[in-house]
Amino acid sequence: MHKISRQKTIEGTTIPGFISNGEYMYINVHIFEDGIVNCWELVDMQGLSQKIELGWLTASVPERESILVYELGSFRVLDGKWNYDQHDYYERIVNILHDLNPSMTNIYKMTLEEKMKMEQRRIIPVADPQDFYVPSEQEYKTVRGDGSFIFMRREQRNYLVYLTVYQDGQIKCESTEFEEIFHIHELHDLFMEGVFFTQIHAPLRVIFDHLGEAEIVSNGYSVNMEQKYDQLQAIYKRLNKKSDNGE
Repeated sequence: MHKISRQKTIEGTTIPGFISNGEYMYINVHIFEDGIVNCWELVDMQGLSQKIELGWLTASVPERESILVYELGSFRVLDGKWNYDQHDYYERIVNILHDLNPSMTNIYKMTLEEKMKMEQRRIIPVADPQDFYVPSEQEYKTVRGDGSFIFMRREQRNYLVYLTVYQDGQIKCESTEFEEIFHIHELHDLFMEGVFFTQIHAPLRVIFDHLGEAEIVSNGYSVNMEQKYDQLQAIYKRLNKKSDNGE
């Protein structure tokens, strides 16, 4: 039998969380409008509930445990004040899904047959989401982006934010409290002014979006400012190289 495939664009959004896998890995949990959630593997809402109940996905980190932030560093929690228990965290994700899909139509549920097939083939389903924004409401034309976690100093408070670099040079960092937009050409000055930083040399209280806040200290590994700057510039060049190639 000749095989074919198709792809469909399904929009979504993100919420922060921690994967408990030895250390606590800080991630963006991807929530799609069809009810599929990516928390290092794709699950439906029932699977998500199970991941949270098992402690695989959590919204808090115990004191003295380490938080690992990909391409940023490892940090030990000295004191944490977290906003969600397991039930409340799951309900927050359900509410986000309702915002994405108010009628809750076409919600995907993985069948037993699918799960058995994946187990037999040793497949761990994953997604490769694409950051984007729509510059004009008059025309649905997207601008692609990609990003990385970084610390941000704003109004005398410290945040761990996801900084997105877009193909047109716009850079954006968002949280439930604010949205800041800059341009790639401002990035060097933003580092020099201490708006963005990567290293923590003494205990520092940091806000982890709406998950809560914690006093953290370096756990021996973190990228330096030059490495993070180069990484963000490389994202911008890669996005535009894809554009030049017509991808």
